[in-house]
Amino acid sequence: MSMFEECVIDHTAAPSEGASWDKHFSDPILTDDGVVLETLRDAGAYISRLPDTVYRSEPWRAATHMLIEAAEGAASIELARFAIGRALALKAPDSQETT
Repeated sequence: MSMFEECVIDHTAAPSEGASWDKHFSDPILTDDGVVLETLRDAGAYISRLPDTVYRSEPWRAATHMLIEAAEGAASIELARFAIGRALALKAPDSQETT
């Protein structure tokens, strides 16, 4: 298992000593299933509970990457927030409803 996957699966793990998972988003993120994500830790926990097919989709992999970068201070928290919002909006092919 890579450090990237371990960090998301066990959201208390950090890829570096300086990572901070308790940073708050400027505005909480409300998911379609009613979960409110207020911190990077909340977002990591949410991502770790996604079905594998959803988690491995490009939008969620990008969101996970930005989340880790934000925790390490290498990216802004708002960039991570944007990536999570994008992943929530772009459903994985297995989760899209047919019309």
